[in-house]
Amino acid sequence: MSTSRSILWVEDDVDTQMEMQKAFGEKYKIVFSPTSRSAEILLLEGPSNYDLVVVDLFLESMSRDDGLNLIKYISRTHPVLPVIAVTGEGRHEDLLSAHRLGASHSFIKTDFDGERWGNEFENYLKPYVFISYSSKNRAFAELLENRLTPHCRKVWLDNIELKGGAVPIREIAEGIRKATHFLPILSEAYLQSDWVEKEYDIVSRQEISGLTRVIPITYGIHEADVPNYFTQLRIDFGKVLNLIGHVDLHHAVFHKSARPMHEIFDTALQELDQQFERLLRALRKRKPEKY
Repeated sequence: MSTSRSILWVEDDVDTQMEMQKAFGEKYKIVFSPTSRSAEILLLEGPSNYDLVVVDLFLESMSRDDGLNLIKYISRTHPVLPVIAVTGEGRHEDLLSAHRLGASHSFIKTDFDGERWGNEFENYLKPYVFISYSSKNRAFAELLENRLTPHCRKVWLDNIELKGGAVPIREIAEGIRKATHFLPILSEAYLQSDWVEKEYDIVSRQEISGLTRVIPITYGIHEADVPNYFTQLRIDFGKVLNLIGHVDLHHAVFHKSARPMHEIFDTALQELDQQFERLLRALRKRKPEKY
């Protein structure tokens, strides 16, 4: 079993540690921390070492407020790191507080079910990617889909020209709302679609709410090729899309290619190979940057 994905588990009870290690240790690398303070130190030393944090709100070594403050601290200092809160039976108000402070999910310890907990871990450890593209760029979109599929829990491939036809608009909107990451392939054909602004009306609200991270991919165009209405859209939504003037792969992968279609594809393919690991690192970030 691969243990490349790591969980920081804030838990001081040795028996519980052994139980969790037995249930999940073959699939994940688990680092146990007995206190909130030691967890903060571990995160300061290497926040990228962990893909998920599990916080037991009621430990012998710390109070309820310590656990909630730790969740608040993680949400503030490591906003892309998902946190799952755990509490004892009958403490639903504490779970509500944990969610308000930034917890992604929660469990009641007395309802422990290894399969159910494991499914939720997977839910927060793997991205759900929505790729939007023009049919003229289908070959590259399918290539990107194939490359990403082993690393994602789901990849939705959406042809922007089919909206209102084969795929209902409500289904498309629901797909976007479920996605942790939205990857539009920005080409000349894509930007000419009437649906671009409508699609971004949905996804921009998602990113503003901290629900969906946008990673635009320009395909065969330069920044100057992006039409005025699209740059205006970015301005209107306060850097939500972060398209123009950013080549930082936290948000964008840029393909500066020649105009002939076969050259565009060959260049994009070459750059995808070169930047794929960086794209995967970008996909590990679960929430949009704070502006």
